[in-house]
Amino acid sequence: MWKPVAWTLGFLATVGVLDATAVIYGGLYNVAATKQHLQPVYTVLEKAMHYSVQRRARKIEVPTGLDTASTQRLGATLYQYACNTCHTIPGITGSQPLVGPPLGGIASRQVIAGRLANTPANMVAWITHPQQIDPATAMPDLGVNGRDAVDMAAYLATLR
Repeated sequence: MWKPVAWTLGFLATVGVLDATAVIYGGLYNVAATKQHLQPVYTVLEKAMHYSVQRRARKIEVPTGLDTASTQRLGATLYQYACNTCHTIPGITGSQPLVGPPLGGIASRQVIAGRLANTPANMVAWITHPQQIDPATAMPDLGVNGRDAVDMAAYLATLR
């Protein structure tokens, strides 16, 4: 009696895998950023992203000393990463880029990177590994080291 049930389940699993393969490789499901996903898919992807970021953020030390003037000043002077190439930054002269969002008022924003809560740990994570958090972001992984990221986060926390 269990054999027909096992065969049926095996058949249904095979059909499901073949259907999924056809949908994925046939390009039948639009995964481009030009159209919103169906709500169930969006919910699953959002949960997966949330847990993925949480898991990776655990490996990042929560920054301390973000409120010291010297740390904030140092963060504002980190030109070697050329943040002003893509962002307008209050107090930093240079080009008027239109690639990334302006950083003025970033400390008052509830969300960074379009999806992360604006916390010091998330800001450091985003600065150091934007491509790990969101592979589709235009922000490149610039090789910012931990100390510099903490200094940058301290400076950005002053931009209300």
